Amino acid sequence: MTRTALEPDVFVHHSANVMAWQAVSTMVGVFACASAVYVGGIQPVEPLWLVAAIPLGIFALIATQLLGYLYVNAADRRTFLHPRPTGGIFAMPQVRSRWLPAQVLLWGAITPVVLVYVLFTVLDPWLRSVTNIAATVVGEDRSAWYTDVPAAWMALTIFAGVVVEEIVFRGPGILLWQLRDRVESRYARIALSVTAVVGGGLLSAVGFGYFHSSYGAWNVLIAATFGFLFYPLVLATKSLWPAIIGHFVWNLDSFRVLPWIH
Repeated sequence: MTRTALEPDVFVHHSANVMAWQAVSTMVGVFACASAVYVGGIQPVEPLWLVAAIPLGIFALIATQLLGYLYVNAADRRTFLHPRPTGGIFAMPQVRSRWLPAQVLLWGAITPVVLVYVLFTVLDPWLRSVTNIAATVVGEDRSAWYTDVPAAWMALTIFAGVVVEEIVFRGPGILLWQLRDRVESRYARIALSVTAVVGGGLLSAVGFGYFHSSYGAWNVLIAATFGFLFYPLVLATKSLWPAIIGHFVWNLDSFRVLPWIH
């Protein structure tokens, strides 16, 4: 019996233009939802924000989808509303096509935790000795935001804040990194690759560090080191989850919710 070739994946027919807008719309929806939960968890706690978070995210997703449908050309509109590749930048982390559950555990859980441990126990003291920057926090103590807040609510809002920051500082780079596989032009692929690596890397390290400047020089340095350490893992796995999990574990320790290192 002769075997027939498999039908090509329907997602291959999406243009880079459509893929970009779909990915951006997902980012906007998740960003809106996470932002509402994050704001609702900061003192004074506003439970109404949590109730509004999911509808707000859905509304943002629909709105950006509609704008995208109006934006793309007529030829792309036929495929614009078709299902997009599962997950996008929020896809499960994997490097190879086989053994996805094992890879999710390795790249999405074990590796981020190990990297955070190395950051705190190896790089932290080494950077102190090299730079002589005092490891002190200036400005507002964010731990005070969660005074008398239940641990579960505190963890939820910390996670939401992490998602927001990861979308802003790692999201654009990984989006460009994924889109390079969707364009036919060799020069466009090179341009997207260089922009994702250089531009995305600067945003991940320098931009993320500067974002923490109000908390002192040490926070800038350690945040920039986190971005420099995790961004290659994000690109390698084509997923935002390793950085989200690593950042979440880092903040749980920093805010003394789960002080597993300090």
